[in-house]
Amino acid sequence: MIEHIVLASFIEMDKIVQGLEEKDFIMPENWKLYQELLSIYEKYGCISKALLQAKKLPGLKLLEDYNAVKEESALNILIEEMRKDAWKFRVGKYFKRASESDVWFDQSTEEISSVMNNFLNEELKKYEFDISEYLEIIMEEIMNPKKVEMPSGIISLDNLIGGLKKGRVHLLGARPSSGKTSLLVNVTSNLLDHGKRCLIVPIEGGPKSFLRRLISLRGEINNQLFEHGSENAIANIAEKLIRIKNNIASLPLFFLENTNPSLGEIKDAVRKYKPDFVGIDYLQVMNMEGVKGDNRNQQLGYIMKELVVISIGNDVSILCLSQLSRAVDKRTPPIPSLQDIRDSGEIEADADVIGFLYYPHHYNRDESINDLHLIVEKHKDGPLGYFKLYFEPKYYKIADIFGNDQGYNQ
Repeated sequence: MIEHIVLASFIEMDKIVQGLEEKDFIMPENWKLYQELLSIYEKYGCISKALLQAKKLPGLKLLEDYNAVKEESALNILIEEMRKDAWKFRVGKYFKRASESDVWFDQSTEEISSVMNNFLNEELKKYEFDISEYLEIIMEEIMNPKKVEMPSGIISLDNLIGGLKKGRVHLLGARPSSGKTSLLVNVTSNLLDHGKRCLIVPIEGGPKSFLRRLISLRGEINNQLFEHGSENAIANIAEKLIRIKNNIASLPLFFLENTNPSLGEIKDAVRKYKPDFVGIDYLQVMNMEGVKGDNRNQQLGYIMKELVVISIGNDVSILCLSQLSRAVDKRTPPIPSLQDIRDSGEIEADADVIGFLYYPHHYNRDESINDLHLIVEKHKDGPLGYFKLYFEPKYYKIADIFGNDQGYNQ
């Protein structure tokens, strides 16, 4: 949780940001801990770990599980995100309480509107909060929607989640050979075409494998030619290959070449290349050296928390691929869901968006080779969705089906 990361960062930096208020916190115990830290800082001029351990503050042990930031700019971003989350929580709570109140029954629309306005005015006065300003901002966003800054290229997905937003971690899970890496290649290609700087961490297969897929996609070249193509077949597309190679070489595409990278190496690469987008293929094969946790589940949870900090602190969008448990294959039909990643640390809790791919042809060769299903089962900022996509495996191409209205939005 961001509140824990902020508090842990105060201790790590041995300084505290003053002026936070109770309304800036969701959890009362975190507000209380902040007050205690502030009191100690004002008295001693520091909040070192040794001093706090001597004070035996309740809740201090919990903060050790959260990775602190060490730069003031990153901390300020986290505090702003924390305040936004607290605001959303408060407003949502007030609307829920109002909707459950007895005064709503047997009243006209005008009376209900009056009751709601009075309720909001009284509740929000406690926080010196001017809702009219925020309502104007919301109406402006509705009437004049912003252009998607980080489009995935899957229009139905972009319409649902607003693109791959910066400061967010997106998780895509699927069973093997179900299109995970292909989707990452498609997303990367589209972002490159929009001038976005892309850093790929191709743990599974390395840069060479990723580039082959990218060449196949952008040139619509049958990927079998790379493995089994004759000299004549290769000669026939030589000119196209050179053109595509030169095109890709000119794009802001970067790789972390170490196929067993640590979190520290990923952080260094983000600082070095300053990407807009980071693609990681895939979570479960990341280097666990130096990762906190008594078991693999805790280690995966720690990695996800680190990725959240990287995304927020560096204003970068992260798409992390994930394997799923074999339990998926035992279902009929074998459609993935959140329960398939719940045993992997705190992955589900920390990701902003979680999606799954379901490829029926992988399980039944009588199913169309071109049908790929995308399920969005968690969306921190909005609705969920289920879409059928077009998949052309020989080119690694994934696209919307024209007039895509399959499935649901909720």
